[in-house]
Amino acid sequence: MILNKKKYFDDGYIKIKNFIPNSIIFGIKEELSNIIIDTAKSLSLNIKKNDFNYLIDDILPRIYKNSKDKGAYIFDVSSRLNIFRDLTNYNKTISVISKLLNLKKNQIISAKFSLFLFTKYHKKNAIGWHQESGYYSNPKENNFQYLKKNNSLFTWIPITDTWPGNGALVLMPKSHNEKNIFHNKNLFSKRYEVSPNKRGEIYIKNLGKIKKKYSKKEISSKSGDIIFVDSNTLHKSGENVTNKTRVGIIMRFGERF
Repeated sequence: MILNKKKYFDDGYIKIKNFIPNSIIFGIKEELSNIIIDTAKSLSLNIKKNDFNYLIDDILPRIYKNSKDKGAYIFDVSSRLNIFRDLTNYNKTISVISKLLNLKKNQIISAKFSLFLFTKYHKKNAIGWHQESGYYSNPKENNFQYLKKNNSLFTWIPITDTWPGNGALVLMPKSHNEKNIFHNKNLFSKRYEVSPNKRGEIYIKNLGKIKKKYSKKEISSKSGDIIFVDSNTLHKSGENVTNKTRVGIIMRFGERF
C-alpha cells in the first residue's frame, strides 16, 4: 500500500480501499446479526433467514417500530462488543495514523468511538456540517477527549456500502485550513428539529460564508474501505433517500492534549 500523504495534507482526507480485513468485517456483521436475532426472538418476530443485510434492513426497523427500548438495547450492547477493540487497535490503521500525524505509535491516543445504526426511522438523525474537533477540543466542554485540535483525525469505516443517496460521508475538501469557523450548541432536546445543515449537538454559526469558499464532495465507500479525515475538515452525514440501514463506525485518534 502506497500512502498518499500529500493528498491528505492538501485535501484534509484520504480514502483507502479494501483496508480492513474481511475477517474483522465479517466478525462485526456476525456479532450484530446475533444480537438482532436474539432481540427479534424476544419480541416474537418472524425471522426468515440469517442474512446480515436482511436483518439490518428488514428486521432491525421492525424491532425499533415494535419497541424503542429494544432498539436502544441493540445499539447500546453493540457499541460494547469486544470485536471493536480489534478494529481500534488494528496495527495497519495505527501505522497510517502514525505517519499522517507524525507521531510514534505509543504517542497516539484513541478517543471516543461511535457506532451508527441508522435505519429508515433514523433519517432525521443525520448530522449537519461540523468539524469533529468542535466536539472534543475545548477543555471546558463535557465532550473534551484530550486530543489536540491541530493534530488529530477520525476514521470513517463503513460496514455497509455507502453512495450518494444512502447516507455517504460528505466533506468540504481543503476546509481543514479554514481559520474562521465558529460552532454553537444546539439545545440537546432540539438537536434534530433544526434544519438539516444544523442538526446535531453543535452547528456552524457562519456556515453561509464558508459554503461559498469550498465545494462539497460525497464519498462513496464499500465495506472494508477506510477514510482518514483531519479533525478540522468540515463534514456531515449525506442524505439517505433509501430504506436501507446505514452501518458505520467513527473512531478518533490524535496527539494528547
